[in-house]
Amino acid sequence: MGESVRKILVVCFCFVFLLLFIGVLVNVSKSDNELMNVTSLYLHAQQQYDSNNVSESEFYVLKALEINPEHTDSYNLLFDIFLRKNMPEMAEKALAKAHSLEPNKTRTRVDFGKLFMHKKNYAEAISVFKEIIKDNPDDPYAYNYLGFVYYFTGDYENSEKYLNESLRLVESGAEEGETFACPYEGLGMVYYKQNNFEKSKYYLNSSINFRPGIINEKYKLLYDIHMSEQNYDEANKILGLWLRYDPYNNEALNLLNQTEQT
Repeated sequence: MGESVRKILVVCFCFVFLLLFIGVLVNVSKSDNELMNVTSLYLHAQQQYDSNNVSESEFYVLKALEINPEHTDSYNLLFDIFLRKNMPEMAEKALAKAHSLEPNKTRTRVDFGKLFMHKKNYAEAISVFKEIIKDNPDDPYAYNYLGFVYYFTGDYENSEKYLNESLRLVESGAEEGETFACPYEGLGMVYYKQNNFEKSKYYLNSSINFRPGIINEKYKLLYDIHMSEQNYDEANKILGLWLRYDPYNNEALNLLNQTEQT
């Protein structure tokens, strides 16, 4: 074989190798970009959910699932979205998909307990959360939702106990980098029921400071406390904040109408 032919073969070989190498880089880059896009879409969807922008949250989490149909966290968030929209059948489908992907994931197990709560099957919910706590005693979510179950059943002593344990884990850094507002809100609700309004205000305000967009009971309870104390300026501030994050809430709009008529 002539020297010129060998040189041509070497050049061809190097060229083919270069093309293969570039192809690998492109595929890796594409994979990394897809992962980044899924993560950013999911995180944005979670942020929108926390701000009570449920439709926006659903839009972005579905976009994430278009890219990666096996992204478990997105199905967990979709479960929360459908529960917030009072669509339990759709929530169950999202939860079933999350469970099929990662059956032992703690968040998915917690979601099963939340589903039982939504259905007011409190005995089953208690069983689920206690089993999670047994397996993972440092998980603040299970303690939190167990506290809420006891709140809904009127057992405020146990509710306070488990919500405080959830709060202890959150404040000790068990959920570093995340502001988990639920135990603050739960304790504010418990103390309201116990007529301890100073403590109730403290925890409800703390909940708002962490996550103002999650509505639930906190704005209404704070408004009622300020009105009972004849602190009308603070009551109106709370009402304004409530309507900022939930502008179509009928109860808040009725209170606004009453305020404008007086």
